[in-house]
Amino acid sequence: MALSKLERLEVIEEDFLLCKICSYSYTDPRILPCLHSFCKECLDQWTTKNDGLFTCPTCCKMCQLEAGGTDRLPSSNLLIDSLVSVVQEIRNTTTPTGISMSCASCESMVGKRKCEECTVDLCGACISKHADKDNSKCSRSLSHELQEEQLLCASSSEYRIEASCSKHPDNNVEMYCITCDISICKECSLVEHCVPEHQHKKLGDAVAEKKHQTRVSLTALRAKTRVIDRTEKAVKSELDTLAKHKEEAEKKITQHFECVISHVTQMKDRALDSVDEISQSTADSLNSQLRKLQASNSLIKKTLDFSEKLMLYSSPSQYLMAQRTIEDRLEHLQEIEIENTPKLSGELQFQEDESMMKCGFGVIKGTTVSGSRSEVMLSPLWDTLRAGEGTMVMVVTRDKEGETVTAYGVVRAELLNPQGARENVPVTDSVGGTHSLTVRFSEEGQYNLKVFVGEEEVTGSPFSLQIHPPRGTVNIFGGEGTGAGLFHSPKGLVVDNKDRVVVVDRDNHRIQIQDWEGRHHDTIEFCEFPKQFTPTEITISPDDDYYVTDIGNRQIVGFKEDRVVVSTYGHDFITKPTGIASTNATILVTEATRKGCLKIFQTDEDDVKSIGIQNKPAFVKVVNHNKIMISDASHHRIQVLNMTGDIINLFGSRGSADDQFNNPQGLDIDREGNILICDCDNNRISLYSSEGTYLRQVVTSGTVTKPCRIAVSRCGPQRIAVTEFNKHTVKVIYI
Repeated sequence: MALSKLERLEVIEEDFLLCKICSYSYTDPRILPCLHSFCKECLDQWTTKNDGLFTCPTCCKMCQLEAGGTDRLPSSNLLIDSLVSVVQEIRNTTTPTGISMSCASCESMVGKRKCEECTVDLCGACISKHADKDNSKCSRSLSHELQEEQLLCASSSEYRIEASCSKHPDNNVEMYCITCDISICKECSLVEHCVPEHQHKKLGDAVAEKKHQTRVSLTALRAKTRVIDRTEKAVKSELDTLAKHKEEAEKKITQHFECVISHVTQMKDRALDSVDEISQSTADSLNSQLRKLQASNSLIKKTLDFSEKLMLYSSPSQYLMAQRTIEDRLEHLQEIEIENTPKLSGELQFQEDESMMKCGFGVIKGTTVSGSRSEVMLSPLWDTLRAGEGTMVMVVTRDKEGETVTAYGVVRAELLNPQGARENVPVTDSVGGTHSLTVRFSEEGQYNLKVFVGEEEVTGSPFSLQIHPPRGTVNIFGGEGTGAGLFHSPKGLVVDNKDRVVVVDRDNHRIQIQDWEGRHHDTIEFCEFPKQFTPTEITISPDDDYYVTDIGNRQIVGFKEDRVVVSTYGHDFITKPTGIASTNATILVTEATRKGCLKIFQTDEDDVKSIGIQNKPAFVKVVNHNKIMISDASHHRIQVLNMTGDIINLFGSRGSADDQFNNPQGLDIDREGNILICDCDNNRISLYSSEGTYLRQVVTSGTVTKPCRIAVSRCGPQRIAVTEFNKHTVKVIYI
């Protein structure tokens, strides 16, 4: 039931106007850091007994006085004096407007309802009798009941005391100076705090804004206390579960040891002590967490209650005087760190050992988590990691039946770097049975990651990790020569289905296959043709058929990975091939003849289709099986054709600006579908979107010299291989 106004005044007087030490009205009240107030004299006596370190008599929070003792504590005179004035004035008033001081029927001092028809004040007991009388107007409804909340709201404003201006005592404060952060009167706003040097607000607007800020803080704290409530409930639940497990474990231990002879009694006692030790250790941790949660929750709730009452009962000027202290306290409470999960590291069990007569009588374990059944989940991009980068590793803890179980503090990991040094890997998060580990790699090379659950290594551990060089790293292989891995005028370039680099070694009359580290894998040569095999350009079809232009025999050679020649094409039609591309059914060759052309061969027919290309086409590439891209070196641009040879797009022009070319040569498509183009005479590699929009320079001048052909890796970190014809080398660049 709602309290009457007099009853509320008594509550206010008891809660705010009485010192909790002496139980008398405040004398020179002082505010402690926990926001509770006491008489200065009472505090002096209280702190003298406790040498300056004492607990608050209300909330039991430990307090330490600074040098100067209670004189340094803030005074709450203004707020408390105002409240005393309000309470005293209401008590001295016999019949304030809108407040019934006595019942018109029984004359008791508890009248709190009014009959609107009869205009009399009645208490709760008399109002029902009054309605039962033959009084049709009064009994029509309980409209003659006075709505108490409306009375209180109406009267509360009546008894608020407006503060006077400190500069002009005859004036009430009506304005708020934003610049000086103080309340002022109208006269101040025209003299000491005049515009434009000072910015003003109406007092009511300033209070509304400050209250809004307080409400935001209170809302956040309410959310925080809800989290604490949930966590507190979880901790209590864990304590109950722990007690049950402890009871079950003790029972099993007792039953187990009752079956053995008396000389094992000492071992039984040690086992029971182990249970107590594990249980006590876990319970101590949980109880400590519970006490912290309860203390934080109590402090927050008391602050919320005090703040809400302050907002409800104080006048604007009173509120502004106390608001800064309240905001400091709210900010401090916001910074309190809360552990939102119970500190429990699994279950408490006793495991019997059937061979106890030989090797013992069982083992106490704090968890049933199985390392062999737990699972490690690596990132799908694990093989693309580079030095200086990091990644997350997820560990899911499971029991022996393969079910996910919640366990805390049981997962650990260590990383062996390329030099063999051991590093601990931190567990950054644990939610239920899923644990997150953050792994970082400082250098390239071979790493080994070991993951443990308890003392048991997880299945699959250690995990071997090859960390690649960082972006921008350049490796060079080759050099002029005839040995394996050396080149003489390397030209065409492609990546095979095993992600190896296939290089056309033109003047050595062969094709070489290398890995991305430059290690030589294979050499392909052909001796069955009339003239010496002299390859220039190479491509691999979607069906993994190899096609290479042979200018020595003026033909195209089609062969498999095992060097078996499938067919030859274009006898006497090939003169100056500059590029080759293929689909499953066609072979496309650009030729730098006098007029330039694109020749299209059908793999199952002898027909040749020739499409005129102005001047000097330098390279050709089929994209998405439906577009042909040609490097037009003469016009310093890229031509895009459909499969019938019609031009559908052109981009680029001559120059050295970012979106210009100077003799564009080879091109390839990266994993995102963007186009990488060798800008030969600008000594750089440019990146364009699939629609021909310039994106950026992937490799700038100074890194490559006269790049003529390019190929992109198919897996692992994204790398490009670039042939430098005049230097007889291949450069691998991490992009």
